[in-house]
Amino acid sequence: MPEQALAVYVKRFKEDSAKESDINLLIKQIADWEKEGINVIAFRPPSTVQMEKLEDRISGLDYDYLREKVIENEGELMSFNSSDYESYDGSHLRSASAIQFSKDLGIKLRKLINNPN
Repeated sequence: MPEQALAVYVKRFKEDSAKESDINLLIKQIADWEKEGINVIAFRPPSTVQMEKLEDRISGLDYDYLREKVIENEGELMSFNSSDYESYDGSHLRSASAIQFSKDLGIKLRKLINNPN
């Protein structure tokens, strides 16, 4: 698998990583939406295991913390296994995998809509 995109993201994450204040604003927005009756459904877009490790290491975003806060604020969190999809550059999905992900996302959304809580 080509991993050409990973080097670009190392540079981007070092130059502009997620800030705690941005994450806190997002968490507050999720709580506000839920209080207004807007159902928040979040997910980490599938990529590659290598990209997820890179994001976890240097992006500044703690996905475990964010996941915890989404759930704590009544949001729904869907998960996808990145190894189920194929990337063309180490970050973005190949066309066939993007189509499969869209189908998988639709199936999970339908289940949530048909069986809330």
